[in-house]
Order: sequence, then C-alpha cells, then structure tokens
Amino acid sequence: MDEVILSDSEKEILEWMWKEDKEYSYKEIALQFGEDSDKGWKKQTLSTFLTRMEQKGAIS
Repeated sequence: MDEVILSDSEKEILEWMWKEDKEYSYKEIALQFGEDSDKGWKKQTLSTFLTRMEQKGAIS
C-alpha cells in the first residue's frame, strides 16, 4: 500500500475525526474548523482540504 501524504491541516482534520469512531457531516466539520471557529477557515478552504483528503484516500 502506498503511503498517503497529508498536509499539516489535513492531518489536523483527520486526527480530530479519529477521536470518535463515527461519520461526520460537513456541518460538524465546519463547526470545528470553519469561519466561526478558532481556525477560521473559509468554506472553500475547508472544502478543498476535504476534497484533497478524499482524493488521497484518507477519507470517504
């Protein structure tokens, strides 16, 4: 199996998701990392991270 290389931000999202063994909605992820959170990532930025993670096979 090939190693999946993630950016620091992608790793941060994935580590947060691993804390609970469940499926997350975009809304839940946005509450944690979006514009109204401490991270303050814009919707497009968060969507880009999630799309890249899916393309790399880190999430589905």
